[in-house]
Amino acid sequence: MKKFPDPDYFKTICVNAINDVGSNVAPNTECNSLLDFTNLLIADSKSGKRLTGKGTLYSPNSIKIYTTFSHNLLSFTEKYSHDLSFERLDLAFFEDFKEHMMFNLKYSMNTLGKHIKVLKVIVTEAKERGLTEVV
Repeated sequence: MKKFPDPDYFKTICVNAINDVGSNVAPNTECNSLLDFTNLLIADSKSGKRLTGKGTLYSPNSIKIYTTFSHNLLSFTEKYSHDLSFERLDLAFFEDFKEHMMFNLKYSMNTLGKHIKVLKVIVTEAKERGLTEVV
């Protein structure tokens, strides 16, 4: 017996395909910082505009991880007054952010690794959208 997708899920996929939503989205000129772009990805994930690599909606737990990452970025900028523009994402930023999460937030190495993974995903997507050249 064939299984068909949920009608609401199928509708979301079709609307996104028609509206050309995905990795080929034109860059949003208002997203010139890591924090702004992270918040945009969270909003797009919640609304269904942003889909996983498999074409499915992001789970609430995945969105929660991105939201926590965004809050950590915000606390980082408040503590260190670090510029989060894409051009300023360098080794110094990475070391300061890692130090902030380990010593100020008391995160374990596993949690730190999870946040670094999220950072890599966000920067990669920003690069795909033409917002940054950071590797």
